[in-house]
Formats: sequence, structure tokens, C-alpha cells
Amino acid sequence: MVLETGSNGSVLWVSPSIESVLGWLPGEIIGTSALDIVHADDVVTVEQQRSKVFAGEPVSDVHVRIRTSRSELRWMSARSHPLRVAPDGTVAASVVVMRDCRTEVANQRARDALAAGTDVLLRSHDELELLTDMCQASVDKAGYLFAWYGRRVDDEAKSVERVAMSTEHAGYLDRIGLSWDRANPLGLGPSGTALRDGTVVIVHDFAQDASFQPWIAEAIRHGFRSSIALPVVIDGEIDGVLTVYSAEVRAFDQRAVALLAGLASQLGYGLQRLRNEVQLLDALREQSLLITAIEQTGDSVVINDTDANIVYANPATSRTSGYTLDELRGGNPRVFKSGIHDQVFYETMWARLLDGQSWRGVFVNRRKNGELYEEKANIAPIHDKDGMLIAFVSVKHDLSAERLLEASIDRQQNDRDVMFGVMSRVRPAATLHGTSITLCQAVNDLSGFDATAVVLLDKETGFQIAGLAGDGLSNDLQSVRSSWGRVTSMARRGCRNDERCSRSWVRSPAHCSAHNSTRTGVLRSCVLTSAASSTSRNTSRCSNRWST
Repeated sequence: MVLETGSNGSVLWVSPSIESVLGWLPGEIIGTSALDIVHADDVVTVEQQRSKVFAGEPVSDVHVRIRTSRSELRWMSARSHPLRVAPDGTVAASVVVMRDCRTEVANQRARDALAAGTDVLLRSHDELELLTDMCQASVDKAGYLFAWYGRRVDDEAKSVERVAMSTEHAGYLDRIGLSWDRANPLGLGPSGTALRDGTVVIVHDFAQDASFQPWIAEAIRHGFRSSIALPVVIDGEIDGVLTVYSAEVRAFDQRAVALLAGLASQLGYGLQRLRNEVQLLDALREQSLLITAIEQTGDSVVINDTDANIVYANPATSRTSGYTLDELRGGNPRVFKSGIHDQVFYETMWARLLDGQSWRGVFVNRRKNGELYEEKANIAPIHDKDGMLIAFVSVKHDLSAERLLEASIDRQQNDRDVMFGVMSRVRPAATLHGTSITLCQAVNDLSGFDATAVVLLDKETGFQIAGLAGDGLSNDLQSVRSSWGRVTSMARRGCRNDERCSRSWVRSPAHCSAHNSTRTGVLRSCVLTSAASSTSRNTSRCSNRWST
């Protein structure tokens, strides 16, 4: 369809096809303003395009609603082109090319509704919020005129409960009667039929559909011309119906119906998820003592829904992972993944859980600060009274402390083995000085030590050097002397830190310190021997580490 318009917007000429497209005769349009057949909400769009054309600026296609001769609205794609351009560039007229784009608009609306519904599902926390926001999103994001959600009431009249609706045109529901009873004319409309039979019901044109006659006057008063009623099913049972209204006839084609049916499926999934969460939280609240114990336990306790989303985490989970409880709730356990485990590891775990069996194992997880840590986990599926899977619970123990203790024990054991190995190679010489030199030389054979000294501690004579071996220690003897108090204290403690004692190879308390000049430049003790008196042959021998 083609129109020619003047600079003032009046129609100068129109193609004969306008009669077959919009029902108007050319003579009824020529001489009138082109804006007379444009929907009020689209007038600004048309004016902006016309202004650009007469200013010589490029324009693109726009989608606008055009009124037919029957007062119906039809989506048309329009583009204006300059016509009769004067030598000075002045545009005297424009030609507007229009085509029917109802299918494009219907499909785009349905896609927008589906996308908006997905966003609503992600951020809703209760059923009423989900249903209300879903209805409002169908209007605000997808461009439909009105949407509402209803449920069956099992009363004598088989009435319909209005659960949620979009704000504009909400008064429509207050002025109409509804039922899902097949024997009642009010139960033969789209919403009642969808609630009763569980089928999608489309009314392409209210004025032409006899089943819609009880509501036609009120619907037309609100600007409704077509609708779709989408049953929402949960676990095989009809939960309710989502009914959406459009201002245009035939606003729901086959592709749009398929997309909106997907929206109804998503809505059913969202309602089921919220109910599962409520059921879980109610069950937890009933066990207040158990909850208190879980809240205060040192092990992490996490409850996930059937899609693995976290619905509960105790404070220990936050302390272990570094994430706040607000960051964890609603999230997914993959936030802990370190990348250490392969896909087979997780597939094996999920296979057991989905088979109804518990899983035990060790995770290498990653804290929020990036640090890796090990957790011993016990994960089990949770079923309701009917045996349906509703959640998973995991109890995880942080193995960090155990791993540090194991490493410390291994290190201490290695130190002892090394020291006793050194001692076993030392044979007493004729003098204490000779024995001390032999000991120091044996210590120097260890990796990391290059000089050793044996220090004698005596009440009367005080600090004495019994033997030296290696290079570099003589320069630090002053450091040894300055540590006299600490050396004496360690010697007096004897074997309090290690009771693995044996016969001594010296007759007085002694402390052997090794100097690692290649690394920290500090003195470290290797062996500490202690005797009850200078004449006692029985002494204790133990391994200690210290530094000046």
C-alpha cells in the first residue's frame, strides 16, 4: 500500500490496494490527515519520521498501528521517501510505503514476553510476587494490553479465583463473571475452558467469536480485541491459567502461541521451585533445635534444590568459603569449583545422587580469595513423604587444619630422624672437645647447614664454646653470647618437649646450634642435651628448633 502526503501531512494520493488491506476507499482517505488512521500512541513516531524526510535526513522502517474501516488496529511497517525535491533541496511531498507486519510484531511480542518471564523467574521469591510480576512484564515488556492469573475454586459454582494481574485494566475482572463449569455459559470462555480442559485457548477476534459474547461489551470498552489463555501445569495437574489480552485482532499466530506456551511452562517450573523452597524452609523451621545445632556447628551444611541452587547455607559455610550467606543463597555450588576435578568426577557423583544414593568424597575447592582447600563431603538426596526428590543436603568438613597438622607431624618426625641419625654416627672421643668437634662435623654434613658450634652451659663457668666446625660461625659468636638467657632457659627445660631420651655422650648440659649463613643468617639449634649434674652419666637428649 502506498500513500503520497504533502508537507502538512494531508493525503494527496493513495493506491487502490488500501481497500483490500484496510477496508478504506481511496476517496475516504484523500484530503484527510494521514494521522487520522494512526493509533494515538504511534502518532509521535510517525511525526518524527515525516520530519526527518522533509529535512532530507535518512529514515528506517517503523512499526505502527493503523486503524481499519472497522475500527480494528493493524500493525503496519512504514517507511517514508522524499518526493518532488526542488532544485534547492526542498522536499514538497513524501511517499509512504506500508506493508502488513502483524506476524513480525506477534512473534517479537511473544519473544519479549518469554525473555521478560525468564528474568522474573530468576528474581522472584514468593508465588504472588512471581505471578504479579509475570503479568506486569507481559504488558510492560511485551506490549500486550492486560494479563491476569486465575485458579479453580472447588465450590458449588466452580468459580475462578483472581490471583494476580497487571495494574492497568485491572477493573475489567471486577465487572465480569467467571467459571470453569462446562454447564455454565460463563465457563465456556477462554479462561474457564483452559482451567477445565488444560488446553491453550485462542480468541482471534472477540467480535466474531460466539463463545465470548458474555464479556464482549466490557472487553471492547477496555480496548481488548483478542486473547490467549494458557494453562499452567505443575506435576501433571492444572494449577491455573495465564490469560493475555491484545488490542489487535489475530495477535497470536502459531509461532507466538508456541513461544507463549513456553512461557506458561516456565511459570509452572517457577511455581514448583518456590513451593519446594517453602516446603524445605517450613520443614527446617519445625526443627528449631536441629537448626540451632546446624547454625552453630563447625562443619559446613548446605541445602540445594533439585536444580542444585543453594536454598540454605549455615554460617560455617561462609567462614570456610569466604562468601557471605547472601552471596551463597540462590547461587550454585559451582562457585566453589577449583578446576581440579574433571567432568567424570562430577558425573559419577550426580549419578549416585539422582539414583537416590548418598555420595562421600573429598573436594578440592576454591575460597573466594582464590585459595585452594580440601573438604570431606557427605551429600545425600532428600525426599518428601511421597518419595519425590525435593532437595540435596551436604555436610562438609574443612580438612585444612588436619593437613597442616599432618605436615607438621611429618616435618617433626623427619627432624627427629635426621637428628638421631646424626647422633648415631657420633662416637665419643677422648675429650669433650674432640667429641664436640665430631658432632659438629656430622651436623655440617646435613643439607642446609655449613657451620656448627657446641655451647656448654654451666652455673659457675657460664657460657663456653666446647667445639666449632665449618666456616662463618666465628663471626656470629657474639650473637650466641647475647642469647645466653634463652639458651639457659631451654637447657633447664630439658626434655619437656620430647621424652625420647637415652644415655648421654657428654657429662654436662650442652646446646648445639647450627648456623645457616646461606639463607637467613640466624643461629638454629640442632640438638639440646641436658644432665642433672656435671658428674651424672644419665642425660636426656631431644630435638628442638630455635633462632636468635
